Amino acid sequence: MTESVKPTACHPYPADAPLLELERFCLVLDGREVLSDISFAVPKGSITALIGPSGSGKTALLRSFNRMNEWTDSVKISGTLRFEGKEIHSPETDLLAHRSRIGMVFRTPNAFSMSILDNVAYALRVQGKRHPEEGAEKILRRVGLWNAVKDRLGERGDRLPSGLQQRLCVARALAASPSLLLLDEPCSVLDPVGTAELEDLLLSLAGDPTVVVVTHNPQQAARISQYTAFLAQGRLIEVGPTEKVFQRPLCRETDDYISGRFG
Repeated sequence: MTESVKPTACHPYPADAPLLELERFCLVLDGREVLSDISFAVPKGSITALIGPSGSGKTALLRSFNRMNEWTDSVKISGTLRFEGKEIHSPETDLLAHRSRIGMVFRTPNAFSMSILDNVAYALRVQGKRHPEEGAEKILRRVGLWNAVKDRLGERGDRLPSGLQQRLCVARALAASPSLLLLDEPCSVLDPVGTAELEDLLLSLAGDPTVVVVTHNPQQAARISQYTAFLAQGRLIEVGPTEKVFQRPLCRETDDYISGRFG
């Protein structure tokens, strides 16, 4: 195990069908380099976890995938970031179409102030789906929420308890049929029961869609992900299959973090 590895230490892993590919990706926000020289791929159909201490750049990296960082004029980007084989910063990229392929779930549940049913059915109506209410029921069943809400579908979604509301947010994201689902510390406000239920939900998706999740909890990454990327101070320290990253890390920094010696 080495003290420091340059370039990024990687365990070999299958990336012949990547959904996301980054090559020497850098991000500067408000004059500060937030991400530096990031290169790795997210295999299609996987759950990939982004782990690292606070301020390591995990959320900034996640928000780069759907170009959310670009809501500020102070952003500067270099390197390559491809989604479904296409460079997302190309002048030809239709930003709305790009974002429509990517679902997002945030730290704090943010269900819409419409009915539970409409939180899910709305996206189906926008897509012109036939029988959107029936489609919403299928999605609510898929996320394990149907039995809990079937008798209260007309109630406001943003009044559900946090655990149920976060699962409703996942259902709302799935209604848009994304190929990529991004989750930014989705369990940070949930109790242990809600956390376990959300983890089971993510595992039940079975690769459809591909998932990238930011988590502050290395043990959660070990439980739910097939691949893990460890970041520190805006650098990608190590990436590879979760089992190898956790059991046979190539970098001392990785070993220190997942064993709780820092972070």
